[in-house]
Amino acid sequence: MKRKEFVKQAAQIIWRAIDFSDFSTREGLLALTEHIDCSKADYRDIFEFGMQFVVEAQDPEDINKILSNLINQEQNENAKRLKTIQKEAVLNIVAGTNTRMLMEIMFSYVDNEELKEIRKNFNFLGEDESIDFRKVEALLFKKT
Repeated sequence: MKRKEFVKQAAQIIWRAIDFSDFSTREGLLALTEHIDCSKADYRDIFEFGMQFVVEAQDPEDINKILSNLINQEQNENAKRLKTIQKEAVLNIVAGTNTRMLMEIMFSYVDNEELKEIRKNFNFLGEDESIDFRKVEALLFKKT
């Protein structure tokens, strides 16, 4: 996986994890069942596969072992980092980590240049604007 693809996919998984975190805080982990992409889980996509275990109330230590084993099989460094971000998202969602901290944990796996590119992929942030969690909250918690 090349850097450009890593950045694109990292932005997508970070946004999806933030969305899942927010939703599970309001509705509970079991309510995430209908939001899991089973087609991706069938191919052992780390996030979707892991979230299936979460909604089944499996032990987080077991989830960590399974996902870590899958990540260890990955040869490409960027793909390995992306899968690690996905694993961290799963484990922090099941732990009930607040959404802001989850976002910062995931961002800690990217360098400053990648973070700048990820911010560009978030359609609600301008290119030169720093990430303002109030904007993220406004989007996540808006009434529909």
